[in-house]
Amino acid sequence: RTVNRSFFPLILSEMKGVPPVEELLKWGGLPAVRSAIDAGDERAGLELLEAYVQNYLKIEIQEEALVKKLDGFVRFLEVAALANAQVTNIAGISRDAAVHRPTVQGYFEVLTDTLLGAWLPAWRRKVKVKQVGHPKFYLFDPGVVRALTGRLREPLDNAERGTLFETWIFHELRAHIAYSGCGGDLSYWATPSDSEVDFIWSRGARAVGFEVKSSTTWRPEWAATLNELIEQKHLQTGIGVYNGTERLKIGKVDVVPLSFFAQNLGLWLN
Repeated sequence: RTVNRSFFPLILSEMKGVPPVEELLKWGGLPAVRSAIDAGDERAGLELLEAYVQNYLKIEIQEEALVKKLDGFVRFLEVAALANAQVTNIAGISRDAAVHRPTVQGYFEVLTDTLLGAWLPAWRRKVKVKQVGHPKFYLFDPGVVRALTGRLREPLDNAERGTLFETWIFHELRAHIAYSGCGGDLSYWATPSDSEVDFIWSRGARAVGFEVKSSTTWRPEWAATLNELIEQKHLQTGIGVYNGTERLKIGKVDVVPLSFFAQNLGLWLN
């Protein structure tokens, strides 16, 4: 009998100490890259990420006959990386990459089949408001996202920091589910009026919501949707994750730093 096991880039508990968040978002968690960065060799980390994108994502995938035309796939990868962690618009990506829509759908299947990315579906719990139904797509590593968008030599800017932080949290959640064996599904919740919960872990009747902010301070209004869903008994627990250092309580929502979140996922997902 075959038992499936998923392995991921390094998670925080597997690293030496807790690296600065800016470093995690810039370089990601591929083991060879982390070894170079931990040794203080950013040039080696950069070269490894660029080689990974060039040699594996582009060339080896074509050699395995997973894609027929490399130029279209390369354009798709760049556009998909720019749209990372956002509600996926297949038609828009098709237009921007100059690739037919069915081909784009096939390329996304290649990324999921090779574990280079994952879909985050919309939460289907019956809430008495209109909900966004399209999924989001996340590439598996922030460093790979930056390599694909050509930003490895650039400092992090605010336009990318938020989605990269979400990508890291998605990575930690998926890895915890796989390694702990807790089961359950991940999704997100949003409405056309911009109420949103970044991640919802659900299993049976249980549901835990996570709101993610890359800021070093937490605004009380960021916990409003979580508190509302808890009050309505759609969620049992609400967690805010941010780039600060203090633990906070906003209504019924616990707001925690990234390091506490990563070390204590078993408190909420069990």
